[in-house]
Amino acid sequence: MQDLLAQIDAQRERLGFMTVRELLDVYGSGNFIPDPFSVLVSHGVTIGSANILYPNVILETQHGGVISIGSENILYPGTLLLADQGVITIGDDNLLGDGGVRIKATLSTAAITIRSHGRYMNGANILGTCNLESGTQVLGPITVENCTLRA
Repeated sequence: MQDLLAQIDAQRERLGFMTVRELLDVYGSGNFIPDPFSVLVSHGVTIGSANILYPNVILETQHGGVISIGSENILYPGTLLLADQGVITIGDDNLLGDGGVRIKATLSTAAITIRSHGRYMNGANILGTCNLESGTQVLGPITVENCTLRA
């Protein structure tokens, strides 16, 4: 079994993700991660407490990108946060996913801010520079790019 875990961890590390043990050591005590084998989190991602990360969640940073997540958020299966050069900041008590959501900041000038108490789900794509104020919703198969949604 140790050999299998070592192989899994080697694959994760090769792609810049935390090992299963690192994931649980860093985030496991204050958050709920029922299947740490299917959750991928890059080194340096900041996650608050009392979050739920369901299976098949990816929080990935590349080329200096930054991801910061507050507390009491639920990240349902199929949630992808990709900060490739850009910055993604998520507040508290948001629902991300159920039906998938893709949030991508893929330029150095891209900054996506999602405040608190929002719902972003059912295949929503959030791209570019976006400011989604508290209580906003992006529902359904829709793409939001370079926008501001007021509370």
